[in-house]
This record gives sequence, structure tokens and C-alpha cells, in this order.
Amino acid sequence: MALIRTKWDSALRKLIKNECGKGWLVEEQSSKTKLVRRNEDGKQAVTLPISYEPLEQTEILKAVVGIRKLMLKDKTLNLKQAAEIYLDNNDMSIKPKTKVVGSWETIRIDFEKAREGLAKSTRNETARRLTRLLGVIDGKKIVSKLSHYDKKLKKNIYLDTVLETFQRPTNGDQLIRKYAEKFFPDMPAGGDGRSRDLDTIASFIEYAVEERKLMPDKWLYNFKRLKKELIGGESTTSLVDISDIDNTLEVSEFKKPIKPEQLSTLLDAMQADKKHDLWFVTALIGLYGLRLAEIAVLTVRDGEFLCGNFIKRNRNTKKNSKPPFRKIMGLDLPDKIGLASEIKTKFESRLFKFPLPIRTQISKVKEKGTYKDIGQAYYQLLDRYQPWKDLLATPDGKGLSPYSLRHGWAWRAHKMVEPAMHYREASGLMGHTPQTHLSHYGSYFDKATQDDALAKYNEGLKKLQEEMSL
Repeated sequence: MALIRTKWDSALRKLIKNECGKGWLVEEQSSKTKLVRRNEDGKQAVTLPISYEPLEQTEILKAVVGIRKLMLKDKTLNLKQAAEIYLDNNDMSIKPKTKVVGSWETIRIDFEKAREGLAKSTRNETARRLTRLLGVIDGKKIVSKLSHYDKKLKKNIYLDTVLETFQRPTNGDQLIRKYAEKFFPDMPAGGDGRSRDLDTIASFIEYAVEERKLMPDKWLYNFKRLKKELIGGESTTSLVDISDIDNTLEVSEFKKPIKPEQLSTLLDAMQADKKHDLWFVTALIGLYGLRLAEIAVLTVRDGEFLCGNFIKRNRNTKKNSKPPFRKIMGLDLPDKIGLASEIKTKFESRLFKFPLPIRTQISKVKEKGTYKDIGQAYYQLLDRYQPWKDLLATPDGKGLSPYSLRHGWAWRAHKMVEPAMHYREASGLMGHTPQTHLSHYGSYFDKATQDDALAKYNEGLKKLQEEMSL
């Protein structure tokens, strides 16, 4: 049956068309206002808690215009989500609000108390994630930054800093996507960092909504589906060729090499701070150009330092014909000649030990069926080391990552001395193909390398001119 239109109703529809264009219309539904949006993708509808009557014409028009603006600003919002945000911002609601007994902060306190028996490092990581999460709920990107060193407490003091503000999420799906948008770009795709963040958030939301029943159901979301989508990369529990790491984290995200003077300064700082275990593993990775996980598969045979190409044959790797081990070669730093040989000697004689988190992950390789957590353990150790943080804060240090140690080996092989090492030999020592080497390890340049290349060209041109004039 055709809807009966009144004069005010028709006039309102014309106003909406003038303000919003075609495809936006309103009609009555159980004495309330039903908003309909039609476009090439189909039809969407939502019922607004505004009475459909002449006295509410202004409110109806404001709501339609406001919802349209939200959808134009954020293309990912559908009509219902945009309506929820608009109504929430204007103290209205599509559904009656659930009575909330506590606040997010009080729920957080109880949540952390229930986990007091966990290790201190785990509690600290949980606190860091919840600080970020509650910031996102409030429409803020919050990170903890070093404030000062407390001499009495003998520890660094960190303060929460707001980096930016944005539209507050109104449900669980928006919340977790906004969290990922703000913090995941700084985490390796497919890595444990993202996975652990998502696990902590899921536990906290479930605790707040289902266990304590202090927050409405709108904060729940499809955890498994979103985790698979947001974690990125490929997740596997089988042993794979470690060289496949080249085609995931390292190649796609970590291309900037650490320069010799930067690595030298970092190693000096570790020795000064008596971080001997961290010094050894950093020198080992940096001087020999290893992938982070490869520190677990090294050996010395007949005087040669070898790195394992450990493979469990599967559909992707069964056609590989790589030998089980490859030779690795240390490239010294200009002010540390002989250090690579010293590292090899320490390794061969077992006059060293890896940091405890790395040893722990190495012991769990068979149980977990993957090497990746070894690299993640080193990543976290370096990421928390203050001289490393100081290096990243410098103009030349911006963009460095733990994988820059490996890329630094390639840089020294091709840039530090003349004649440079040929890319075929370099790729063999690093354990990948010449194509991979040229594409990902030979592609980096900066102003300094460009200036150096130009100076060498001009010097060669000058010599050529001199020879021609004889």
C-alpha cells in the first residue's frame, strides 16, 4: 500500500534531498523516524529514536545531515554505525542504555588485581596494552614515554602522553580496528606482538562484559575473525625454511641498514652497561649478517662458521635444493678489526651465553614448531634498551630496526671498501638468491651514499681526462 504523505512530510523530504542529494529519505515506522539510504550497493535502513511528527522536523533534518557527514568522513561506516555515533554524541540512543555499575578504569584495576600472580614482565605488558586500549576508547592515542630517572627508586619513570585524538569508537568492532590502526603499523605483521595485544584485549573485554557484566554487549566482537584479519602475515606452526623470513617481515618492512659507526657505538654502550649477553648476540647478528632466528642454528665445523638452512619439507619448500648448511663470514667494523674472529672463537669455545629470553625460546622450538619467537625475543630486548632508543631518536637512526643489523652487513659488503664484494657471493653468504639480494639488500640508498657515488664518479672522470690529455 502506498504511503500517505502530508504537506510537512513532503516538505521535509525536499529539504533532505537539497541538503544530502538523492538516495536519502525518511518515513514513519511505529511513530518513529525510519531513515533509508539507497545507492548502487543497495539499500540500508535504520530507525531513529525521534518521533515522526511536524514538531520534530528540525531534529530529523539535523540527524540525517549529521549521519551523512559521518559516513562521508569515514567511508568504512555503514548507516547503522554512523547513526549510533551521531546519536551517542547527541545523548540519544537507538537502544536503551545498559546500566553501567563501574567505569573502564575501575574494571581495569580489578582485571589487573586478578592477575597479580603472573610474572612482572607479563603484568607490565598487560598494563601497557590496557593503557593504550582505554585511550582508544576515549578517542586518544596514548603511549608511555620516558620522563626521568628516579634515584631513590632506582628506575626510569614513564608518563602517559597523548599523541593524537580522534572519533571515539562506539562498539567492539570499531574499537579493535581503531586500536590496530593506531598501534599495529609499528609491529611486525604476523608477529607475536600483534597476537598478544589482541589476546589481552579480548580477555579484558570478555571480563568487562560477560564476567563482570559491567559493560554492554556492544563491546563484544568476533575475536577469531578479526584476529586473523588484523594480525597480518602468515601464521604457521610447522618448521619452515628460515630463509622464508626474507619474504615476510624482513623484506617488506626492514630495509634500512645500520651504518658501521652506529653499530660500533651501540656495541660500546652494551659493554659499558655490562650487557655482555646482549653485546654478544648483537655482535653475532650484525657482524655475520644473520636473520634473528638463525642464532639458534649455528655451528663450527673444520674451522668454518656454518649456519643451518633448517627445513621441514612441505608443499612450499619440498622443491628447494639448498644444502643443510651455508658458510657465513664476518665483516669487521673499521674501529673493531678482529671482532668477528673473536665472536667466532667465543662461540666455538662456548665462552658465551645468549640472554635468558632467547635461551628460553630456543629451548621451546621443538615444542612450538617454529623459530620465529627467538627473533621476537631479541627484538624485545633491543627495543627496550635505552641506547637503542636513543639511536632511533636521531635523524640518521630513524627507520632502523633489529633487522637493520643484517642489512648493515650487506651495506658494508658493497659500500665500505673497494672493490666491493660481488652480489653473487654476498647473497650466498646471506642465504638467499641473487634476485632477492638485488631487490631487497641492494636497493637501499640515502643522501650520503648518493654523494659518495657522485664523488667517486667525478674522481674517475678526472683521471680519465688526465689520461686522455697525455
